[in-house]
Amino acid sequence: MEFRQLEMFVAVLEAGSVQRAAERVFRTSPAVSMAIRKLEDDVGVALFERAERGDFTPTQAGESLYRHARKLLHGRDEVLLELDELKTLDRGRLRLGAVESSSSYLLPAVTQSFRSTYPNIRLEVTCDTSDALLVALRARKVELAVLAYEPLDEEVESRCIAHDDVVAIVAPNHRLAGHETVSVRWLGSEFLVIESVASKLRERLVETFEAHKTKLNVAVEGATIETVKRLVMREQGIGFLPLMCVRDELERGELVRLPLDGFRHDRSLWIAWRSRGARSEAAEAFLKVVVSLAEPERREPRVRAAR
Repeated sequence: MEFRQLEMFVAVLEAGSVQRAAERVFRTSPAVSMAIRKLEDDVGVALFERAERGDFTPTQAGESLYRHARKLLHGRDEVLLELDELKTLDRGRLRLGAVESSSSYLLPAVTQSFRSTYPNIRLEVTCDTSDALLVALRARKVELAVLAYEPLDEEVESRCIAHDDVVAIVAPNHRLAGHETVSVRWLGSEFLVIESVASKLRERLVETFEAHKTKLNVAVEGATIETVKRLVMREQGIGFLPLMCVRDELERGELVRLPLDGFRHDRSLWIAWRSRGARSEAAEAFLKVVVSLAEPERREPRVRAAR
């Protein structure tokens, strides 16, 4: 049983005659008739009733084969189309994973640059934690992933694409907002608001507060970046977020960066891919765009003086 035989069989059934089917598949009528007979010999059962000459009413076996043949031919066409899309980049998709901060504050610029060159490639972005994205990458659910740390995994290769600092932020009217430097010890009575329950930042905060013999009061954790910012603006605590995520609010004076003495947490973003297996043309093109924009120059935000 060959795809060409199935294609002619479906054409005969849908067109209702060998001649019209032959025109549809660009073959001669004798070639179509021969293919149908060969197909019946292969499956060992009649596919048409043939009570009268020219009658192409399908048998029960013919109906069953027709349903499956349509699926097989459709699947073949999808495969061929996808292979062509991957090769030409005229159409297609790229499944990309990203941590929340990169999806909101880094990817827009990368995506804009990528789509200006490849406007017909559809990006499907999955936002999750770095750990979850690594699992998705290994399971081939995403082809590229932007992570918040370097993956130490033999199955994964990666490249650093950005550096950033995690900063402490407070509302403009917070009692500590006007200080030039703030000691970690001063935060013993303050509530903290952070993104993740289990993260490098969480570990760094625990280490820092323990080193200063200061109680760590985490009021909210596991919140989204936007939730952290909103809570801090409402004076519900001190937040810790990557600088890229709060730069606009700092420049508008909606938040104030707290000059915390004794705490520093460098954060890097990495783009990762599976080390084994070929990458799609879309993935290769996206990687080139990311690399061209990698290692952006750090700039400090223009911060308004606290009132």
